[in-house]
Amino acid sequence: MQSAVKGKLIKLDGLTLKEAVGLSGNGGTKPQPFNFGDFEELTTFRDCQRNPKNTNYTKFLAGGMKKNSRLISFIIAWMLKPRLDNHAQMSRDDTLLMHVIKKKIKIDWVSVVNDCMWKARRKEDGPIPYALLLSKIFEKAGVYLKGEKKIILHASNKIEKSSLHHMGMLKQEDKWVFKGDIPPTPEPTTDEDGIPSHDKDQPPQVKVEPDREQEAEPKPFSLFE
Repeated sequence: MQSAVKGKLIKLDGLTLKEAVGLSGNGGTKPQPFNFGDFEELTTFRDCQRNPKNTNYTKFLAGGMKKNSRLISFIIAWMLKPRLDNHAQMSRDDTLLMHVIKKKIKIDWVSVVNDCMWKARRKEDGPIPYALLLSKIFEKAGVYLKGEKKIILHASNKIEKSSLHHMGMLKQEDKWVFKGDIPPTPEPTTDEDGIPSHDKDQPPQVKVEPDREQEAEPKPFSLFE
């Protein structure tokens, strides 16, 4: 794939991607969902679920995944194979990349980038993916960028706490967990008279009321007060 940008011919090939961001095509295998080793879409998706029995398999939704799988699906949908919408539902390509990443299979990432760019090319109203990647390629190619509009990164553009909260995670002590995985705080038990019970090894804690007669009357600092 190649294109002229402000008079500079840019090829989106392995050499360019290698120089710009160190992206390699040495894996030699172009990931194709319908012909890729032992890949089975349903098996890969099922292995990622926290509760496989309660999962709806008619739609490959990412919300019920284990923590690491959920983070990988987020990175695939937003960074590796970015798209306009429907980030919560995995496509067949997304599931294949999940399989590749989890199994640590070396693939031709150059072809993945090119395929994603080619699909974006067909949509006139769609944003161009890999904005940061292309910015580095433009700089390497010597494209004159003075006066171009710049987008400043802010909190909503970064994968930080807000993104994890959006996935339904909470920070508990020193780790992130899903809200549904936090055990509920046990409520104090009561006996038949409604009085809170206590541990047999510990005496009941009795709240002592202060002696009102011994409390000193507050003295004003001035006549006004």
